[in-house]
Amino acid sequence: MIFDPTRKALPPPALRVAVTERFPVVPPPRTAPTTYAPKETPVKFIPIVSTLLLALTATTAQAGVRSYFAPSVDGFRLDSCLTSENDCGKPAADNFCKAKGYEHALLFQREAAPYTKRLGSGELCTGPDCASFRQIKCYSAAELANP
Repeated sequence: MIFDPTRKALPPPALRVAVTERFPVVPPPRTAPTTYAPKETPVKFIPIVSTLLLALTATTAQAGVRSYFAPSVDGFRLDSCLTSENDCGKPAADNFCKAKGYEHALLFQREAAPYTKRLGSGELCTGPDCASFRQIKCYSAAELANP
């Protein structure tokens, strides 16, 4: 509450009017509840909708996608280069996905790592210049039994 020196003191409690007396609350008028009849679905749309749902379910079940976070090889983080400095990025991510049974990599993210291992040559990289994959998302058109 803010103090206002120009404001007059409140009248004694006997002369005060309750807020509900000054502004009485009037309940809304009672009416009969409204009932809504459900609309009938036209029969000709049911086969179309069910066919569409079946098609969407079939295409979703056929595709296989999996994300690997901080992928590793033999206990080392996976290097972002396959064999040399020329085979970095997508070729290394694709090779990792193929080793896991997928067709190719949809996306990948890289980050610095102190120790990495190259999947193609098996070389170890140590030091601040090493780059590893933070994430690789692999994709295959056919559903896999054990991704």
